[in-house]
Amino acid sequence: MYLAIDTQTSGPLRPFLDLTDPDQPHLLKFAGILFNDAGDEVERLVTLVKPGPEAELSIKAFRTHGITLESAFHMGMETRDVFHWFRLRARKAKRIVGHNVYADTYAMAILGARLTGQAWISPCRSTCTMAHSALVMNLPPTPNMIAAGLFQPRPPSISECISHFFGEEWDDRNDVISNARASFKIFRHLNGQQAMA
Repeated sequence: MYLAIDTQTSGPLRPFLDLTDPDQPHLLKFAGILFNDAGDEVERLVTLVKPGPEAELSIKAFRTHGITLESAFHMGMETRDVFHWFRLRARKAKRIVGHNVYADTYAMAILGARLTGQAWISPCRSTCTMAHSALVMNLPPTPNMIAAGLFQPRPPSISECISHFFGEEWDDRNDVISNARASFKIFRHLNGQQAMA
């Protein structure tokens, strides 16, 4: 089994703060798709997630995904139920896949820490399709990257990966379920069309 995920949060992740620090962002939307080894979808969860009462929404985050705290609070699933679903499927998976999966799993670690007082630790390996695609596509670094002394290939967006590998247009940049599905498609392509361990 493979678990493809994508998340949207109320603001930027803060890896230098404690996971339970009030300044850490809150999960606002989650998508997870469990695939079997043949690449068939087994089950999925896509939902808004209720933020905590202390959540603050950054302007940049809102401009990215368009989710308000009010809509997430009134239409979202309880955090405990989302985390329970995620944790059980992660235990079934041999790998968690995502485009910038490290940010997504970090967001889930924050959620787990807030709920249980302990950081969630992945029971399996993860594959970041953004990092792996960057090595293959070898896009030139941006001027800002060069100014910061970063000369490695620029990380590609999902739409750039889909265009490069499949010659397809892809517009759903902020649709978490499409992101999760696309990241698994890229993962399979990078592994010779087979979902490999």
